[in-house]
Amino acid sequence: MLSRILTFLFSISALAENNSDILSKVWALGSTKACTLDMRAQFNSANFLKLNSQIKSQTNREEFESILNPWLKGLGWSHTQFMAEDDEAYYFLKSFYATDGPETLPIPKLINPGVQLGHDSSGFFIREVLEGFPAKQAGVRKGDRIITWLSNSFNGSWGKNRSEGILQIDRNGKRRFIKLKTLALDWNEVFLDAMKNSVRIFNIKGKKIGYIHLWSLVHSRSLAELQSIVSSLKPNIQGLILDIRGGYGGYWGNHFDPFFKDNSTYFEEENIESDGKVSIKTSKFKINPDPYLGPLVVITNEGSRSGKEGLAYQFKKSRRAILVGEKTAGYFVAAQAFFAKDSTDYILYLCVHRIALDHNQIEGVGISPDIELPFKATGSYGDNQIEKALVVLAQPKS
Repeated sequence: MLSRILTFLFSISALAENNSDILSKVWALGSTKACTLDMRAQFNSANFLKLNSQIKSQTNREEFESILNPWLKGLGWSHTQFMAEDDEAYYFLKSFYATDGPETLPIPKLINPGVQLGHDSSGFFIREVLEGFPAKQAGVRKGDRIITWLSNSFNGSWGKNRSEGILQIDRNGKRRFIKLKTLALDWNEVFLDAMKNSVRIFNIKGKKIGYIHLWSLVHSRSLAELQSIVSSLKPNIQGLILDIRGGYGGYWGNHFDPFFKDNSTYFEEENIESDGKVSIKTSKFKINPDPYLGPLVVITNEGSRSGKEGLAYQFKKSRRAILVGEKTAGYFVAAQAFFAKDSTDYILYLCVHRIALDHNQIEGVGISPDIELPFKATGSYGDNQIEKALVVLAQPKS
């Protein structure tokens, strides 16, 4: 979800604002900071008056989101969304920024059993299940459709407080009842913990294959933890799976380093401002300490977004890894998070400039895997994409 993200605090407390006040601020920011001149031009007075006339309640944030977000999405750029307390990304951003500064403290906790949700015309479903948290331990699976939680129809919220009860799901046309508990989670820390919980070694056809699920690149400790995990696995494996499905993006930074001997093959990053001016980021040559250089498979899906697409691009273009799974999302711009000052009430997340890699546009395009394989909750491991990665790595060297 995140590329390089900066923070900015609204100058007026959201607690004193009505929805028309907030819309005025969104317009002021969009018209001066959005990532293209064409996008900025859409924040004009005619569009403002049109949206403002649709606002019926001056205090209902959910209604406000339902009016503003479809319009923002129609602008055609990712990383552009208004978020309030009904959005899991709101909790992630609040927690992430609190790791580097006090602006967003205290960290609001998300009530959740350790899943990411998806939503379509049929309702809510489990998009991802995080390792080491209650949902995984209770047997909830990716793809399960939620029917009820605590005997109530599910609306995307797990409630305001920790609880334990029965989750009713539909799995492949069959109803199941799962005893489940929710926790109050620091949503940024959760993804770091889930990465550490994910590590395992598979034994396949006489080979030991390591596995890491890299959930997010934005945590200040994610690179150090990844390097430590790779170093610990390296002496014991003959192949490695790096799973970058789901979670959140971030900035790729040095997350390539554990898998390359040096940075000589790394892509060229181009930052494109709203007026079209391009600046190119260059790095000095460096040798990476103790990298893993053995066989590597990277698993991707539509939840592989933003900075993770930088990883996918680098692994594919350098042929360092075989990509298995589904095409990445094509959500690839730099975003800025605008917070309400002295409040945990809302965030405006806005595309502020574009990024290209080796002159290639990733936004709206995505990265296609070498082996296209839609997800199915089947196979010996309950995940056909992991199973395919294991088959690839277990093959004898040609």
